Amino acid sequence: MPSESRLFRALLWCYPGDFRDEYGREMALVFADRYRSARSPWTRTQVWIEALTGVLMEAPKEQFSTLFNDIRYALRALRKTPSFSLTALLTLALSIGATTVIFSLLHSMLLSPLPFQQPERVVRVINTFPKLGIRNFTTSVPDFVSYQQRATAFAGLAAFHTIDVTLTGDGTPEHAVGAAVTGNLLTMLGIQPLAGRAFVAAEDQPGRDGVVMISQGLLDRRFGGNLSILGRQIRLDGRTRTLIGILPQQMGFTSKTDVWVPMAADLSKEGRSNHYMTVLGRLKPGVTAAQADQDLNRVCAALGREFPGDDDGWQTRLVPVLDWIVGPTLQTSLWVLLAAVGLLLLVASANIGNLLLTRASARQQEMSVRLALGASRVRILRQLLTENLVLAILGGLAGLGLAVFGMKGLPSLLPVGTPRAGELALGSSVLLFTAGVTVAAAILFGFAPAWMVSRSALNETLRASGRSHSERQRLRQVLVAGQVALATVLVIGTALLLQSLGRLQDAPLGFRPDRILTASINLPRGKYPTLDHAAAFYSRLLADVRALPGVESAGVTSLLPMSGNNSSMTLQPADLPTASKERAVQASWRIASPGTLETFGIELRRGRFFQESESAGMKPIVLSEGLARRIFPDGRDPIQQQVRMGNGQTFTVVGIAGDARHLGLAEDPPPTMYLSSTWYLWPTMVLAVRTTGDPVQITGALRAAVRGIDADQPLFDVKTMRAAVAANAAQPRLRAGLMAAFALLALILGGLGIAGVVAYGVARRTRELALRMALGATPGQVLGHVMTGGARLALAGLVIGLATALGLGRFLTSLLYQIRANDAATYAVIGVTMLAVSLAACWLPARRAVRIDPAASLRNE
Repeated sequence: MPSESRLFRALLWCYPGDFRDEYGREMALVFADRYRSARSPWTRTQVWIEALTGVLMEAPKEQFSTLFNDIRYALRALRKTPSFSLTALLTLALSIGATTVIFSLLHSMLLSPLPFQQPERVVRVINTFPKLGIRNFTTSVPDFVSYQQRATAFAGLAAFHTIDVTLTGDGTPEHAVGAAVTGNLLTMLGIQPLAGRAFVAAEDQPGRDGVVMISQGLLDRRFGGNLSILGRQIRLDGRTRTLIGILPQQMGFTSKTDVWVPMAADLSKEGRSNHYMTVLGRLKPGVTAAQADQDLNRVCAALGREFPGDDDGWQTRLVPVLDWIVGPTLQTSLWVLLAAVGLLLLVASANIGNLLLTRASARQQEMSVRLALGASRVRILRQLLTENLVLAILGGLAGLGLAVFGMKGLPSLLPVGTPRAGELALGSSVLLFTAGVTVAAAILFGFAPAWMVSRSALNETLRASGRSHSERQRLRQVLVAGQVALATVLVIGTALLLQSLGRLQDAPLGFRPDRILTASINLPRGKYPTLDHAAAFYSRLLADVRALPGVESAGVTSLLPMSGNNSSMTLQPADLPTASKERAVQASWRIASPGTLETFGIELRRGRFFQESESAGMKPIVLSEGLARRIFPDGRDPIQQQVRMGNGQTFTVVGIAGDARHLGLAEDPPPTMYLSSTWYLWPTMVLAVRTTGDPVQITGALRAAVRGIDADQPLFDVKTMRAAVAANAAQPRLRAGLMAAFALLALILGGLGIAGVVAYGVARRTRELALRMALGATPGQVLGHVMTGGARLALAGLVIGLATALGLGRFLTSLLYQIRANDAATYAVIGVTMLAVSLAACWLPARRAVRIDPAASLRNE
């Protein structure tokens, strides 16, 4: 009989009667065939559930009666031992609840299908430049059009880029995150509007793009959810557009976007060196990602030959769309957390197993009577397994309740912008997982104790109970050693993550975030068409803001440090030929007005920062120290040197600034160039204000200053610089916090397990210890003798745990900052700490042995 058939036969055998004859064997074969033909783990799980349900539904009436009697008896047994029941239920509820919450988070981000048609065939096209070390870059509009025209491996290519928009006309002006998309994006992804229609190809042309789609969230928030607004006109950035459709808030790759407009790119105004497009592609049926990558790189090579100044050296790589949405660091974090909570569940199961072994000793007389009255070992095993399953189900239901409560609060703990966090839900898959975890926990903590009790024959119970107790004690010791090992793995992982977080937060920023308030402003091109118009707005705004009480300095910049956004371009000495790229450096670039660098507290190393008096024609530039060293490795003085950007523009170096961590806490300071706002301004700029006191206090005054110049321009994304820095560490802080909670609970359970084994040993060896003391053993000797056994268990578990943690440490490498996964000092400190905790857990019950009265104990014996 195949192995699957044996498994199902074992399931049916648990219910005697019709299922133990030929009919039962036939049913086992049927379920086995369905199990082997199932294509996914979920389908196989459903086969098991149907098999169990079929047994229950087709079992004879007397079998139902027996099952119900077992369940009633199990509930009575739990009620008679409230201390055991509450301890076991609380342990199960915490471990199963934590496991459910972490799995639901992982399921929503990684396992649940994206809202696309055949999402496994959708890829993100990423531009790379190996010679300059560029691994992740966007695409220019002309290159995207060339990909569409020349690539043959794709059923479709579409693109979009994020924009800021201001809604006016209905109520107060409101900022919204928008996206300019190619007309085929929604069709290629297979996303259908909730109401209305999507864009058509004709609307993706300049001059014919006066349409807009909005999200369900914006419809509810600004228009009261009234669908009659479809077909009406709304004003975006001062331009009237016709509302044609409503899109879901959760689009798979974005949840923040509220406004969607056609891109309508004018190729005559786009350059191939201006990369800002995010490109998605759908592979043709039968085409692999590797084949599509080769096809697209063939196109890149041809473009490099045709446009050597802009496209030579550029390549592409394809990433599955889910890997792009949920980055590798976040994916690793989710799997690490699931593994950690799985270890916690194992520790909890071992702890409950120890409790059940202790309880089994107390129920030995009950089992003896059952055996004497003719109960079979199979019947006793069924009863014990039913009790364990009832305990697990009650614990699982309590854990599910805790998980529901935890999932309501979890979104508020997740960092802003966490992908797919809005899809977190207690769906059927999560419920099925919880049910599976509950049954697995029942098997883990209950099968071995139940088997040991049920296989004890009547004569063994009456005449050889010592050997039975010895076997149980050995099993308890194995479980405790396992608990210590698993807890050690969790504690070491937590210690590494906490040290990494501490070093991350202590990393030098290169700027001073204290007492700075930041806010974004979006000036639409329609209302501020030229640099002079925008410059006049910001010049007046900065003058008004600097005049406010409590303001030390103020400025505007294109990108806020720690925002997660970046713009970069090559830079090289201007005396090198334009086509020469040997000395070119890919560097971040940021626009800064006079006063901006001083406001952020970036140090001036040489020269000067930007001044109000310099003209736009001068084109001044400030380089970071790291960039200056790479641009001028020959050691010449960079001040007043000419440098050329990748777009051909030439600038004069006027100052050298200290290196600053613009990209993130875990990122080294990038080579950075600062361009003066007198030369260029983005539609969206960030206002930064340093104050003498609490920066939040001037929020109202800033809003009033903006309204005084242009009542249609709202301030948005208002926050302190301290909050921006803290948000950058939100993900590692949450990860370390959850790991710390799991490790602390595992440490407590491990300590309780050791204490329980030692206490049980003291209770079983009361006569022996009394004899030792009667024969002259001192209390210290007895204490040391008792603690030695517990210390050996702890040491064995500690050695196994240290070795296991060392082997698994490599999975944490990508999550650690400035600390190695095999850091010897961490392992040593945790080893000593775990040993100290274990000895403390041994000492508490060992004190009981010292207090034994030898005369009273021997007299009772």
